[in-house]
Amino acid sequence: MMPQAITTNAPADNSPNLRLYMSVLKERQHRSVHLLMSLESSANYTWLLWQNGERVLLPRTLKYMEGQLPPDQFIRLRRDYTVNLDYIDRIERPVAERMLVWLRTGECIEVARRRITPVRKQLWHHPILARYVNRRSSVQLLD
Repeated sequence: MMPQAITTNAPADNSPNLRLYMSVLKERQHRSVHLLMSLESSANYTWLLWQNGERVLLPRTLKYMEGQLPPDQFIRLRRDYTVNLDYIDRIERPVAERMLVWLRTGECIEVARRRITPVRKQLWHHPILARYVNRRSSVQLLD
């Protein structure tokens, strides 16, 4: 008799998984970090926004959640917002002391004034976004 293939819910990509416990469903889930678009803080809770439009609220701080993520794939834009670099659509620098990050969802996030320098340094090391950090005031990123 031939052995049957075992199917798993593992993602096709090689990105790490984020382990979540969904109290509503009473189950543990493993989701690819690559599919996580952004994280938004709400007091001691964190909203996870996924590529499919799903929003999940976890009873964890944003700082704790960032510790579970690969630091080279996510960037903290403000005290309450972290975004996946793969979902940045464009970066605008209308004036020297402002930086706007547009996500592929159409959402615009203003980078905190004190975070502009660390954000620029982290973007400078990104293979695609580095060429857009210091150039024109508005740049549309193409795939």
